[in-house]
Amino acid sequence: MKRLLVFLAMAVGALAQTPSITSVLDGGGYTVDVAQGEVFVVKGINLSPSGYVPATAPSYPTTAGLNGVRITLTAVSGGAVVNAYMVYTYNLSGVNQLAAVLPSNAALGAYDVRVITSGGTSAAFRTVKMFCACAWKASDTVPTMPSAKTVAEKGPASGRSASAA
Repeated sequence: MKRLLVFLAMAVGALAQTPSITSVLDGGGYTVDVAQGEVFVVKGINLSPSGYVPATAPSYPTTAGLNGVRITLTAVSGGAVVNAYMVYTYNLSGVNQLAAVLPSNAALGAYDVRVITSGGTSAAFRTVKMFCACAWKASDTVPTMPSAKTVAEKGPASGRSASAA
């Protein structure tokens, strides 16, 4: 009986460390839509060890994991697993969140997000809809800044004073 209780206590302790995702949001507006190449935030429980650990140069950001944590994304439509580029892990004062960058070459569509730690792998969290944040197409022209010579010849842009230019 004593062995059974010890085993159950260890099993409960192991389960308590399994990460659990409660939300996945874009890092700028905290909406559920995340664009390719954008920072996103994963919130939840047991996502990382205590403390704040940012990714540092020269490996910033990294897909190899950070502070013993990795974020993976699997397209709902199937395909290869995408590893997010880790930016930081944060677990202080009851707040546990991770920040990462969605690779710009990730396919468009819905993804199952998972957090992998030494305590295990979270259940899939399917709310992230990836989309292209591109506002221009390859056929569009890229705007250019006027040269210093052009500004000197033509003066500052209309409506601005010379000191503001």
